[in-house]
Amino acid sequence: GQGGGTLAARLGPGDRAERRPLALTASLAPAALADTDETGLLAPQVSLDLTGELLPEGLEGVDARLHTGALTLALTEGRYLGGEIGGALRLALAPHPHGAERLPEGLAPLLAEGGELTAEIVGRTDGVLRLADLSGRAGGGRLTLAGEASYDTDAALAGLSLEADGTADLLAALLPEAELEGPVRLAIDGTAGTDDLDARLTLTLPPGRWAGEAHGAGRLALFANGPPTAPDLRLSGALADPDGSEAGTLAGTVRLTDGTDALSADLTGRYRAARLAADADLALSPLSGNAAFRLSIEDAARTFPTAGALGSLDAQGTAELGGDSPVLAATVTSPSFAGFGLRLLGLEARAEGPLSALALTVTAGMIAPQSGEGLERVSAEARLAGTDAGTTVRLSRFAAIASGEELRLAAPAEARITAETLSLGPLTVSVGEAGRLTARASGEGTAFTAELGLQDLPLPPAGLRASGRVVLASDGSSLDLALVPLDPAAPDARLALSGQETGGRLALRGSLTARSESGTVSAPDLVTAALPFRVTASAGRPVFETSGPARIALAYEGAVAPLFAFANLPDQTLTGRLTLDATLAGPLEDLAPSGGLRLAGGTYEHTEAGILLSPLAVEGTVERAGDDLQLTADLTAGDGRGGEPGRIRGALTARLAEGTPRLEGTLALREARIVAREDLNAVVDGRLALATGPSGGAPAYTASGSLTIRQAEYFIPDSLPPSVVDLDIRAANPGSPAVPKAIAEEAAPASGPTLALAIELTGSRIFVRGRGLTSEWAADLDVTGTASDPRLDGALTLTRGNVELGGRRFELDRGIVAFSPLTEPAPRLDLQASFAAPDGVTALVTVTGRASEPAIALSSTPPRPEADVMALVLFGRPAADLTAVEGLRVAQAVAELTGQNPFGGGGPGLLDKVRQGLGVDTLDVDTSGDDPALTVGRYLTDDIFVSASQGLTGESGKISVESKISDQVSVKTDVGGDSSADVSVNWSFDY
Repeated sequence: GQGGGTLAARLGPGDRAERRPLALTASLAPAALADTDETGLLAPQVSLDLTGELLPEGLEGVDARLHTGALTLALTEGRYLGGEIGGALRLALAPHPHGAERLPEGLAPLLAEGGELTAEIVGRTDGVLRLADLSGRAGGGRLTLAGEASYDTDAALAGLSLEADGTADLLAALLPEAELEGPVRLAIDGTAGTDDLDARLTLTLPPGRWAGEAHGAGRLALFANGPPTAPDLRLSGALADPDGSEAGTLAGTVRLTDGTDALSADLTGRYRAARLAADADLALSPLSGNAAFRLSIEDAARTFPTAGALGSLDAQGTAELGGDSPVLAATVTSPSFAGFGLRLLGLEARAEGPLSALALTVTAGMIAPQSGEGLERVSAEARLAGTDAGTTVRLSRFAAIASGEELRLAAPAEARITAETLSLGPLTVSVGEAGRLTARASGEGTAFTAELGLQDLPLPPAGLRASGRVVLASDGSSLDLALVPLDPAAPDARLALSGQETGGRLALRGSLTARSESGTVSAPDLVTAALPFRVTASAGRPVFETSGPARIALAYEGAVAPLFAFANLPDQTLTGRLTLDATLAGPLEDLAPSGGLRLAGGTYEHTEAGILLSPLAVEGTVERAGDDLQLTADLTAGDGRGGEPGRIRGALTARLAEGTPRLEGTLALREARIVAREDLNAVVDGRLALATGPSGGAPAYTASGSLTIRQAEYFIPDSLPPSVVDLDIRAANPGSPAVPKAIAEEAAPASGPTLALAIELTGSRIFVRGRGLTSEWAADLDVTGTASDPRLDGALTLTRGNVELGGRRFELDRGIVAFSPLTEPAPRLDLQASFAAPDGVTALVTVTGRASEPAIALSSTPPRPEADVMALVLFGRPAADLTAVEGLRVAQAVAELTGQNPFGGGGPGLLDKVRQGLGVDTLDVDTSGDDPALTVGRYLTDDIFVSASQGLTGESGKISVESKISDQVSVKTDVGGDSSADVSVNWSFDY
């Protein structure tokens, strides 16, 4: 029942030397051997052909060939005489008849072009068999092997010494993340017997880049010692930085106890800022079929979520493998982890029950890909049922936050997968306040259908809201979508997309409709496209075919504002008349654009940044030049102040060659007001140039040139601007898995091109005003570093100015704000202000040191004590002539200005000492008005606060009682010295 084979042998007559020719052929029937992975490496038919001469002492002149599929093992000049063996062996792999298309992705670069392995086989009478001069090649010669092997039949001892070299382009084909500068070498040396194993494997890496990050040379070694059934494994490795310094190390052990069921492993490592420790234990019980496991990974440096760190992860559980349905109980927890293409914060996942009804729960503060946004505040419950017939997953609960929108499962949903079928849904998820997403799918054999319904679905990254229906089906796909701006303040615009697939071609059309006070704008053919697209199925699973020519056309002439509404740029507007005529043609993976655009009579405004460009004109073209893609654009604009329109001129040329963009551009400013806000405005002259610089990874650009500030004004705000709400935020639930925005943003490491700066910034008539300060400055700065991390070198120098301190006008005598790229970003200050006080005294206030930790000092000429100087400034009299209340105010003012305790040292100030002596909770002196007042206060209970205020006049006295009714509501009662009364109710909400 398993098939069979044939065997034919022919032995000829002997000669005088008793040599007899021998011929042997054999074949194995198809049923006996099958190519289970369907790669074509093996074949159902196996054949053997052998010829040679039979002698009394053995065999000689043997030529043999064993063949199956793409594999052939051949022996030439083989012999077996007097117990000795010899001959040449060759194992050949023919090029695959179908190329790489049927090979697994990881094997295709190695095996598609075939390969071979050759060796001389030598056997001695002492029982030692050797494969000498072992050599081989694969991957079109990009992988080479060399070495030897041996086996001692008497001692049952095998030996191997082998070196393999793989070229950099072969490794890049196997691992696209790798960009190496030389070959990779793998060396294996060792011996193995029935009782002992002693082996070493060494991998040597050349310098290069991995996933875009540069590194130096590296080495990884694995040592195996002990019984072959339970060897001890030791791991060690090192990786260098590009400059040759050590970037990281790795060391660890794996131990399997002989004769038991215990496996343990521990691993320690370091990579730049990250420290790694991992250990694992596995216990198996062959008799009961039970198992227990634990895996722990810990980044001791706790550097997550910065780049290069792993964080920590712990997994443990038990499995009962005996019985009809195995039972699993496992948990995975991680406060923070980055690895395996994921970033996790606050993860807790559990799996409990038999595999036929396995309950799954997941909660996490964040689950996201290694780069980009993901899900926050994730909570889900599901049940998995696995049988021989298939697997069913029932999702009973799901909630998360994506791009600031709340996702919630509207009703339980079910998916079922078998060997030939697939079904899903309906799956309905509510998104945000009114959005809804519904999905269902089914597939069987070569048929597949999926339907996606969208209802007011917010898409925050794109700034859009979508409604409509998308159908993906093997008998014809279609879509019908309506997109509107997500921002309710955006213009009333609607982009409708419709498409129908016929015969593997998707015909797509996009139309624009917008309404405004000036009328309705309609563009029925804004987008037209013909795209290669077809859905087929295999075993009910969808297969998407997108090969073939594509063409996309964009055509528009009219107001640009409706289109700009879809740009998702808050606080920015663009008006004018746009003419657009562009196409993209070719295969989807290599579309070639052509055409251009023109904007005339335009106005661009960024209200938050204070940028106004008007009138604005832009012309741009894009075309394919050979294998390069080239885009050119010219910009001419005014600064919104009227007059000449060409105060701002720019030109940009972008060229994409071999996947690397190169930019060249200029920006010229002529007395242009580049920013005009209520708090800041600046008029600038100058010229900047943009160029592409050398870089081993992402493109690097440089902006260089010089800018001159003709005039600038900065107004220091008296308080926070209206757009910022100053809240005292208290965490109501510190244990919540919510992810702070700053942490979530830091968790996504920045990538992409860098913009280096080399700009000279000079100018005068730079005015800083506000909070009592009126000053004029001059600038002489060099701006270096990058756009994301600029560095300043130079100084701002005071021209003239004054400042109001304590109601008195101080003249600014000296002012220097010095920047240096070699020190911390905070500049160094050297400021002095003076005030002509009575009695011929000039009060001096100096500010020195770093802006982050300034040192403020009060002095005078001629020298006087600080208290006398402040008394003369505030009251025009020496400290000895002040009242007690005025003296307290002087001492407090000196402490506030200089940051020093009037009693010396750290700790409480003067008023704090008096408050503590009186036994009250608050004490304050107010001398800002005509009637100085002293206020004291104390809590009678946790919910009742009483305060009393008294000035120099009896009528100014006041008593206040504040009662806390609840966490949100309190009542305050004030009774004045003139018997007047006032009652107020206060409400607050903490979030």
